[in-house]
Order: sequence, then structure tokens, then C-alpha cells
Amino acid sequence: DNSGDSEDAESQDEDDIKSEGGSEGSDLHQEGGGVESDSSEDEVAPRNTIGEVPLKWYEDEPHIGYDIKGKKIKKKEKEDKLGSFLANVDDSKNWRKIYDEYNDEVVELTKDELKIVRKLMKNQAPHTDFDPYPTYVDWFKWDDAKHPLSNAPEPKRRLCNMLEQFAMDQ
Repeated sequence: DNSGDSEDAESQDEDDIKSEGGSEGSDLHQEGGGVESDSSEDEVAPRNTIGEVPLKWYEDEPHIGYDIKGKKIKKKEKEDKLGSFLANVDDSKNWRKIYDEYNDEVVELTKDELKIVRKLMKNQAPHTDFDPYPTYVDWFKWDDAKHPLSNAPEPKRRLCNMLEQFAMDQ
């Protein structure tokens, strides 16, 4: 009697996975013919929608913020130190991983992100197309530069200093 319910639940789970693009035959994988889309991971909205508030406000709370539906995002349980050490030793790409406090998850950096980090550590510009020494454009130079930028008369306070100096010299 219950076996029919479990089969229905399994088929429902498979349908959910297929509708989310989880199988190779889904529209997501067929669309574009293997061409990458214009979107990037940076455009994905953050899971945590608390805004730009200090995370120390949530230190004593059992959650790290709220998702887009207003539900609390629970903190992940911390691994014990021995378990995390063993997991780090076994993982060859561990040096690429950083902990994102804001979303409470471990993120693996891509090769491009690592290049940017290396350049920043060397005090270089992160992007190759950036020119740190662009050619200087003299905005105050023109062909018929006969007149000064300001044609105001000399202020009288300069004349007073000249008179004082003249009197001292004599």
C-alpha cells in the first residue's frame, strides 16, 4: 500500500530534477548548442539578503540572515578541527577555496580569479587592458594661446608687499 506512494514520490523527484535542468536531455543543455551564455556567476543574486550590515550582528543568532522569501538562513554546523584538517589534506584543490562569511559557504576560486588575486598581491592592475600610465592630454593648450587663462588684473595686496620690500631696501 505504501510502496505505490514511494514510487510516486520518486517519480515526482525525477520530474522536479528534469524541470530544473538537471538531466542531459533538458532544454537547458540543448539550448545554444554548447555555446556559453552571456551571464556569469557574478550576476547571480546572493542567497543572503540582509544587506550590507555588519555580520557581527548575527554572531549570537542561530541564522545568518534571510533569503529572498523572508525565511531565516540557518548557520551550517561547524566541523570539528580534526575532521576539517583531514578533509583539507585529502583535497588537492584546498588552496583554491575560501570561506564566504556572508553566505556561509566555501567557494572555490577559478583560474581567472586566482590571476586577479596574484596581480593584486604584486601591486599590479587586476586587468590586462588597464594602462597605469596613460598619455597626458593637456586640456589647457590650444593653437592660438595668446591670452592667459585668467585675464583678471593683479590684486592690490600684491602691490602692498612690493611697497614694503621697496621701503626696506632703501
